[in-house]
Amino acid sequence: LNAGLALNGVSPLNGSGRTHSLDLVLSRPPGAQLIQTIQVNVSNPQTAANACQVSFNVAANAISLINDAGAAPVGSATLGSSSTLQNSQCTVIAASSGLFASGNELLVNLSLAYKPSFFSTGALKYVNVAASDNQGGTLLASQVAAWSLPAPQIGLTSLTPSSGSGLSQVFTVSLTDTYGAGDVQLVNFLVNNSDLS
Repeated sequence: LNAGLALNGVSPLNGSGRTHSLDLVLSRPPGAQLIQTIQVNVSNPQTAANACQVSFNVAANAISLINDAGAAPVGSATLGSSSTLQNSQCTVIAASSGLFASGNELLVNLSLAYKPSFFSTGALKYVNVAASDNQGGTLLASQVAAWSLPAPQIGLTSLTPSSGSGLSQVFTVSLTDTYGAGDVQLVNFLVNNSDLS
């Protein structure tokens, strides 16, 4: 049942990266105050389990994130607060998420940071939107946007010392990872008399 609920805008329609700032525009005549809940699901295939699924409670100005099992929230946070919510797929950043009503329209800002393992298969993830109002109206919109995560880029920033002699030496290696230092799991260090690459 759709009693006037509509999804009027989604931005961006596609993109890539660990962070995702999603903007939605919903409308409900005669006023956006009738919109009660908004649910955003990022997954492929669409499912609540092992997904990044959030729910906005409009009246409470709050956001919640569903757990890995897709069964219950891991917690809730006030929109605009310094709180974060996370499961194994993503982190919700409440500070840069919010709801802004103007007339019939409700602007929804959702700020997410994805875990690299969520995209381990390399498949696109799709954004699915659901909403309800306090008059029993509902809205379901599937695959309204797509998101991907490129493979991480790891580079050698410095190695000191770069040359020397002796029976003992302490080396310092500096690396960069486009997913952040926490993404580096293993560093192999080989000292040899030839280039094995």
